[in-house]
Amino acid sequence: MYMINKSYYIDYANPALIKEYGLIENKKCFEFFQGLKAPCPWCRIDSASSSQPARWECGFEKSGRICEVISIPIINDDGSISKLQILHDITKIRSYQEKVERMNVEL
Repeated sequence: MYMINKSYYIDYANPALIKEYGLIENKKCFEFFQGLKAPCPWCRIDSASSSQPARWECGFEKSGRICEVISIPIINDDGSISKLQILHDITKIRSYQEKVERMNVEL
């Protein structure tokens, strides 16, 4: 779980994310997770409005994992909107699904 501001900077990361991915060191999410210089082309963070969360799947180069991303808008005291990002690792689920699909094709 981590929190980003409107400029994509990671303002907070929980201990589990830091353990998995390392220290944030004042980076933007796309720099930190994907090594990109601009927002990820598949990112749907802007689709999380001020009142509705957004959900999508994303592969992370740094860890080789596939995660379901849930983006929840948080209204700050100054009226700005940050996004609480919750990552749910679905790598094993996708691997099993691909295995089942391959087995079905072989039948």
